[in-house]
Amino acid sequence: PSASSRNKSQMASCESHEMDEDNVGGRGSEDDAQTPPPPPEPPSRNKGKRKEKTTGSGSGSGPSGAKKKKNTRSWVWQHFPRHENNDDLADCLYCKKEFSVPTSNGTTNMKKHLQTCKAFKVWEAAKSFNEQTVLTPTGPEGNMSLGKVSESVFKEATNEMVVLAQLPLAFVESVAWKHFCSKVQLYTPSCRKTCTKEIVKMYADRKAVMKTILGKNKQRLSLTTDIWVAPYTAASYMVITAHFVDANFKLKKMIIGFKNVGDHKGGTIARVLLDCLEEWDIKRLMSILMRLLF
Repeated sequence: PSASSRNKSQMASCESHEMDEDNVGGRGSEDDAQTPPPPPEPPSRNKGKRKEKTTGSGSGSGPSGAKKKKNTRSWVWQHFPRHENNDDLADCLYCKKEFSVPTSNGTTNMKKHLQTCKAFKVWEAAKSFNEQTVLTPTGPEGNMSLGKVSESVFKEATNEMVVLAQLPLAFVESVAWKHFCSKVQLYTPSCRKTCTKEIVKMYADRKAVMKTILGKNKQRLSLTTDIWVAPYTAASYMVITAHFVDANFKLKKMIIGFKNVGDHKGGTIARVLLDCLEEWDIKRLMSILMRLLF
């Protein structure tokens, strides 16, 4: 064959080879396009549940790894301070005996120890006398300090201070009062709710004592009254004071009424005075002296 015919045959074979490659590529793309999507995954059983936090061994609850201090509610913990480095161990403040005190064990073993601890018995006996100095533990080292009053006398004196100085009830929870008690090594102050209950009870007890004194007195009473106006609220208050001579011939006086009055009229004053006499069961009078300011 001639050279021209050989060239034509080679060109035809090249074209047929290129067409075969195009067909193969086209079929591959069609197969890729028609590939079905993968089946959906089955729903997880843990869906909607909280994920549990994984904590490493030895790590604390906070970011720094420090353990959170356990809260204590029993009175027995006042006598058994925990170790600083191990909350599961505590020492008796009085005999320094060590106890294992994990949270699950409770406080029964410590209560039983206080019943037999000789050092605790000595401290408790010294504390029971109000006129005697009181031994008080001052810290985890078990050191004892001398106090001049008991805890009950301290609370009573605090309540009297609040009443006499006309302090707000929130004063017993203030930083200043807590700092003062800590500085002079006094007892822990009570909250305002406890202070309110104790002040009301103190008023009721002292009123009963005053009624007993007036009931035993066989002499007549002299009353004086005065009306005072508050500078900021402009409210009027009437104070009633009883004067009498006791069995030892000493002049005594007691404030038996401090009432709010709406006006300074004679009818209002008479009504408040009669209600006060009926409240205290006073029937024998010598005189009534009024001081009115208009």
